[in-house]
Amino acid sequence: MTPEANAHAMRSGLTLGAIFAVNYVLSTFPAVSFFSWVIELFILWLVYKMTVKCRDEVLGGVISYGSALWFNVQLFLYSAMVAGVFKYVYLKFLRPGYLDEMQQLVMRTFEQMHIDSSTQEQVISTLDQTLTPENIALYSVMGDVMLGFLVGLVVAAIVRRD
Repeated sequence: MTPEANAHAMRSGLTLGAIFAVNYVLSTFPAVSFFSWVIELFILWLVYKMTVKCRDEVLGGVISYGSALWFNVQLFLYSAMVAGVFKYVYLKFLRPGYLDEMQQLVMRTFEQMHIDSSTQEQVISTLDQTLTPENIALYSVMGDVMLGFLVGLVVAAIVRRD
């Protein structure tokens, strides 16, 4: 891919990262979490449009399958980094009690399921170590890049033009 296409992926990734961040915030509020699904469908459409725009405006109407796939991976990488930083700030400073709320929800669910206390303690200990703003941000970046690869496999097949 050309440096112009890489720059286009970076700029588009910033936009997509902002949308990822908004989607994350909406998903943390049960009353409006339905809109999260709508935004996820919008993201898929937007990724397709961004890839077509790169093909048509940056690459002169020609893009190979591999280049389209690489563009999508880059697009999701940049957007995941933006969203990951936002998630860290959100969970660490803007809404620091959210992870504790999630842990309490897990504990209530275990109690309703009548799971023994030793198992509950083991799970809570694991959650204490893994449910940190740093880990959530890191896991989401890795997950979003993997998702970008999978979405890219499909989008690249649709938009490729040799």
